[in-house]
Amino acid sequence: MRVLATLPLLLLVASPSARAGESRVRFLTPPSQRDAVEIARDHLRDEQLAQGLRGDELAGWRLKDRYVTAHNRVTHLYLGQRLGGIEVYGGDVTLAVTGEGRLVGLRRRFVLPVHSRGRPALPVLGPEQAVAQAAAALGLTPSEPFVLRETRPGPERASVLGSGGISLDDEIAARLVYVQLRDGELRLAWHFELRLRDERFWWELNVDAVSGEVLTRLNRVRNARYRVFALPLESPDDGSRTLEVDPADSIASPFGWHDVDAAPGAEFTTSRGNNVLAGVKRNPSPVIRLADGGSSLSFDFPLDLSQDPGSYEDAATTNLFYWNNVLHDLHLQYGFDEDAGNFQEIHYGPSSSGAGDAVTTLAQDFSDTNNASMATPADGSSPTMRMHLFSVPIVSLSAPAGLVAFYEAGPADFGPALDATGLTADVRVGLDPADPNGPSTSDACSPLTNAAKVAGRIALVDRGSCNFIDKVDNAETAGAVGVIVASNLPGGISGMSAPPGPVPQIDIPSVLIRQIHGQLFADALAGSETVTATLQQRESDSDLDSTIIVHEFGHGVSGRLTGGPSSPSCLLSGQGAGMGEGWSDFWALALTARPGDAGEDLRHVADYLVGLPGLRNFSYTTDLAQNPQTFVDITMTNQPHGVGEIWTLALWELFWNLVEDLGFDPDFYTGGAGNNVALQLVMDGLKLQPCDPSFVDGRDALLLADLVSYAGSHECRIWLAFAKRGVGFGADPVPDELTGAVTESFALPPACPLCGDASGDGLVDGIDVDLLRLELASPGTLSPAELAACDSRSFSGSCNLLELALLRRGLDDLAPGLEGACAAAP
Repeated sequence: MRVLATLPLLLLVASPSARAGESRVRFLTPPSQRDAVEIARDHLRDEQLAQGLRGDELAGWRLKDRYVTAHNRVTHLYLGQRLGGIEVYGGDVTLAVTGEGRLVGLRRRFVLPVHSRGRPALPVLGPEQAVAQAAAALGLTPSEPFVLRETRPGPERASVLGSGGISLDDEIAARLVYVQLRDGELRLAWHFELRLRDERFWWELNVDAVSGEVLTRLNRVRNARYRVFALPLESPDDGSRTLEVDPADSIASPFGWHDVDAAPGAEFTTSRGNNVLAGVKRNPSPVIRLADGGSSLSFDFPLDLSQDPGSYEDAATTNLFYWNNVLHDLHLQYGFDEDAGNFQEIHYGPSSSGAGDAVTTLAQDFSDTNNASMATPADGSSPTMRMHLFSVPIVSLSAPAGLVAFYEAGPADFGPALDATGLTADVRVGLDPADPNGPSTSDACSPLTNAAKVAGRIALVDRGSCNFIDKVDNAETAGAVGVIVASNLPGGISGMSAPPGPVPQIDIPSVLIRQIHGQLFADALAGSETVTATLQQRESDSDLDSTIIVHEFGHGVSGRLTGGPSSPSCLLSGQGAGMGEGWSDFWALALTARPGDAGEDLRHVADYLVGLPGLRNFSYTTDLAQNPQTFVDITMTNQPHGVGEIWTLALWELFWNLVEDLGFDPDFYTGGAGNNVALQLVMDGLKLQPCDPSFVDGRDALLLADLVSYAGSHECRIWLAFAKRGVGFGADPVPDELTGAVTESFALPPACPLCGDASGDGLVDGIDVDLLRLELASPGTLSPAELAACDSRSFSGSCNLLELALLRRGLDDLAPGLEGACAAAP
């Protein structure tokens, strides 16, 4: 059976400088006064001629999007390849021209001559037959025929079909495209966008116009599922609500958030305006219930979290409306403006394209639970954000003070179900003999030996060789009122099930927790601390968790900026899909950071909803001991969120490199400190990278962004951040044919000094110390000569770190020479 094509597998044609280990960050042309499109097309034509493309193939490029980023005067160009007037699906090039007329480019993707010639030109199947094949492949049953309503003249045979009863829209558009498979073969295909009636799937499909085979299918709806730690200033767990007065930004939303006519005065008194439409959708009815602030626009509604979420719909809707508008206004400051494809009903600036696409945000959406999603179509069509209710088991600790938090728990499919009130009691370790039933003395695989201490309390036991239900039964027999089972393996958890056959009657609740949390609880008990826990089912609303809202909005931003606002499907597969999750998590962290935070702090996403440690495999931190993930781990973690975690880590390292150097400004809109620079670089990098980027593409786009926006002044900080997480100089994103692993690198390029004054500011600061941390984490990063060349006095209090690095490398002969210098260091 033929392997279906996916976007990252399209044949790539890159300049020689794109090889691993060589820098791709450079200007491709000298300064010029010509138009940006002329500069780009001339360079592209020269490159294509070198590849052997013919004249008719050279004429096929079409400008898909063009806009200018105001703060650095960079013109962004997005071109698509066409053969014989038919689009090559994914045959794109992303280019940028600086204000001085210098071309900047990443890799290019187009069909080579050997594959473009002899291509099929005429379809065998009509669009109505092809969409029927697509529906069958998706398991859909049309309720009526797909009637062909219109076919326009031209090579693409653009057509309009009836909905067949399966599409949310009244009609389905179809056109011919070329799709290139892994082996380079070019297929003629019918391209469809199919938004299903349940709105959980928005399919983009390419169906072979000869055989009817579905060649590619991508779901535009981005599902995000999270596990989180409790963090400040992100949810009701963080503090009290405040009444914000006129928070609309005067530049991004000059007439307020309820305007749609660019004139003073609100057109809506409800949670609707130029940027956002927010409302509750708790059932399949097409009606979306908006919050109404009245003529005074006072959206001040009560919120009682002890009640069912249905009792505070208006409060939830208001929170969702506020956050989406804040995100609209803030992102516009960094370049996600009208020309770049942002979400607005009307445009206040000179741009006339892409209007009519305010975000539709659905609070307490009925269609799912324990989830949230963002579906983003091309510029000019409205994205849809769906926020769902969460109901998850947790362990809530009220003592000791150092462990007070909500902790993630896996449910048991036996015993009484947990409820919102839960069971509260002190915790004791359940002890039993080390015998053939279980080798541990705390696995409860045999009758407990400390029944008097466990009676009336919650028993803490280890997962081991016996069945879960046997552990809980032994604890219940000893008088325990509940059981916490701690996993004996690192990583995530699932639920606890009973074995087949007859099982004991269980009358007490039980849950499974992570190994790391079980150890925390056990250590506290071993220290004679009182541990008081509540086993409960936590009911919460994702509309009240800003990290979830920021994450989902981020999918819309990265989707519109990567590949241009007309190509929202550039982050749906391969490494790019994970990176899409990563940018969203990065924004969730960066936009909830505060003065006084540190890179070593443990950060998470959506802790309010599911408890510690949230929906990610590790905490986000610059501390390698707490989160050791590097580039090579993308082939071993879950897709796409686990891959996204590693991309977030690299961005988070960059964020703190810049904050340590340039400080932190709590003004996210107009500040100029390190956190603001990080946000700007990320936004500019998204515009500069190609469709379906790799980690290396994303890294290089950030370097390019720094080059054109900051004259390359942050180059070494970017390299250090990515090298620390294995995406350094020489990293290769192409998987090894035998192992499937990518090639990671912890090296820095020759342009970046390895020791001493890495920042170039005449001082040695945190950026330089991080080099030593990198050496400790990955011994061998620095050569003996490079270590010996380091001026230890300049590292001040980090002398011991440098000595430790030398000693671990077995370079004892170099270490003694540092003693005097370190002693004299201030």
